[in-house]
Amino acid sequence: MEDLIIKETTGIFREFAPLGVELYRGCSVGCTYCPVPAIKGITPETFHKNNGPVENALSRLERDAKLLSKRKDNRKILMCLYSDPYQPFHLDNEKDFITPQAIKILKKYGLRFTILTRNGHLGTNDFNPLKLNEYKRFSYGTSVLCVDEKDAFEKEPRAEPLDLKTSAIEMAQLKQIKTWVSFGPVVDPKQALEFIEKHYEIVDEWKIGKINYYPELVANDVWVKFREEASALIKKLKTERAWTKGDIPTRKGNCNVLVIAPHGHKEDDENTYQLARSLADNLDCYAIVNQKYRKPDGKGISLRDCLVDLNIWRQAQRFRKTKNEFLVPIQKFKNEIIARYKSILILHIHGIGNSNIKQVAELIDDFKKRPNELRAIIGYGQRENGNSRHTASKDKLVTPFIKYLSDFGISSATAPVQHITDDKGNKKWYCGNDKKRLNQYLCEPKANVQSIQIELRKEGVRDNSSWKSTADNLASVTRRFAIPLGPELPEKQEADFELAEQAYFRLKDIFNRHYENALLEAGEYIFNT
Repeated sequence: MEDLIIKETTGIFREFAPLGVELYRGCSVGCTYCPVPAIKGITPETFHKNNGPVENALSRLERDAKLLSKRKDNRKILMCLYSDPYQPFHLDNEKDFITPQAIKILKKYGLRFTILTRNGHLGTNDFNPLKLNEYKRFSYGTSVLCVDEKDAFEKEPRAEPLDLKTSAIEMAQLKQIKTWVSFGPVVDPKQALEFIEKHYEIVDEWKIGKINYYPELVANDVWVKFREEASALIKKLKTERAWTKGDIPTRKGNCNVLVIAPHGHKEDDENTYQLARSLADNLDCYAIVNQKYRKPDGKGISLRDCLVDLNIWRQAQRFRKTKNEFLVPIQKFKNEIIARYKSILILHIHGIGNSNIKQVAELIDDFKKRPNELRAIIGYGQRENGNSRHTASKDKLVTPFIKYLSDFGISSATAPVQHITDDKGNKKWYCGNDKKRLNQYLCEPKANVQSIQIELRKEGVRDNSSWKSTADNLASVTRRFAIPLGPELPEKQEADFELAEQAYFRLKDIFNRHYENALLEAGEYIFNT
C-alpha cells in the first residue's frame, strides 16, 4: 500500500494546521529563503526546477480523504506542505496542475482544509467553478514577506506582487470565504506592521510564525519583539474597528449574545453607552448602542431635536433614519445569530436612578431592610396576574444569572411586577412586560430567543469610577450562558510543541533536585507557563 498523502504536520508546518497534503514534487515560485530543500536534502535549484504532481497524488488523496471522513476527523488540512498550490509553472503546463481536482476531493468528503499561497490571484480562478464560497470548511490564505516590491522580488522571484495578493484576499472576503495572512519569514518588521494596519479589515486571521529564517532578526530578540508588537496591534485594531461609525454604532460578534443600549445618551441613562460597548468588546458579541437620541420625557417626539425613545419600538419605527439605523440592524443581527447559533441571548442595558431603585427594593422581601445594597434588577416579562409572555426562562437563565451577578458583587433581584412612582409622579415598571418596548418586541419563544432587561443603578455600578468594572463582571456572568462557536465543530486545540519541549527539560532539571522543593517549584512553573 502506498504511503499516506495526508499526513500529520511537524515543525514549522504545524503552526498552520495539524494535517497537510503535498501535491507537487517541487515549487517553481523560487523563494530564496525556502527551508524545504534543506529538509529534503536536495539543492534549491533541483527543488525549484523539478516541478510536477506527486505520483498518483489524486488517487491517494481520494483514499486518505475517504478514510478521514469515515473516522469523522475534523482536523484542518494544509494545502500544500512543501510547495505552493498555485505555482506559475501550471500556466505553461495545464495538465500537471491538479489543485482544482484536489479541492473537489476534499469537498466531496466534507473535510476542513485551507490554502496558503504566494500566488493568490491564480487561486481566485477556483472560487466560482468550485463554489468555494458555499463551503464553510475552507479558508484562504496568502503569505506576505514585505511591503517593498523590490525586496519581495529579490526574495520571491516568481511570486505575485503584493497588490495581487491583497486583491485576492479581498475577493475571497467578498465571497464570504474566511481569509488569513501569514508572516514568517519577514524581511522588515516595520513593513509588516504597516501592512497589518492598512489591510486589517479584509483579513479574518493573522498568523505570525514562531521562528524567522533571518539571523539578524532572530538576534537581539528582534523577532520576539515583532511578534509582541504585531499581537498588540491586532488586538488594538480589533477593538477599534469592530464598531461602525455614526450616531448608533453597531458591531458584529462571535457568539450568540446581542447587547442593546437604547438610552445611551449622556443625559438619559448615564454611562450605559460606554458600559454596553465595553461589555460587547469583552464578550466579542453583537451590539447596537445609541448615543444620540434622548427620551422625550413627556414632550413630543422630534427627529430634528433627537427626541426619540428608541426603547419604544413604534417611536423608532416612525422615522426612516432611526428605523434603518436601529431597528433594521437589530432584526438583521437577530436573524443572523439564530441562523448561525440556533439561539440568541439579548441583553437590554438600562440605567435606574438611585432613588427609584430604593423604592423598588422596598417591594422585594430580600432588600426591604437593606435597600442601599440592591444594585441591579432584571425583568423578563412578568405581570401581576401572572398571565404574561415571559421573554426568558426563569429557572434556566434569570435565577442563575442573578446568583452569578451577586457572586461578582452586583447584588441583584428579579424586578417586581408592581410599579413605583418617581419624583415627577410617573408610574414606572421594570419587569419588561410592556408590548411597546424592545424586550417584548424582540421576544419570540418559538425561535429560541431569550431576552432580559437589566436595570443598573448609578451609584457604585455605572458611575464614572465603576462602570468599567461592572461591564467586566457582567461579561464574566454572561459568558456562562453564551454560545461562543457556530454550528461547525471547533478545531481541536493543537499543542505548542516548542513550549512542550522547553517545559520537559525545565521540569526534568527541577526534579533532579530535592523532591519537596521540586514539587513546589514545578507547580509554580506550570502555573506561570
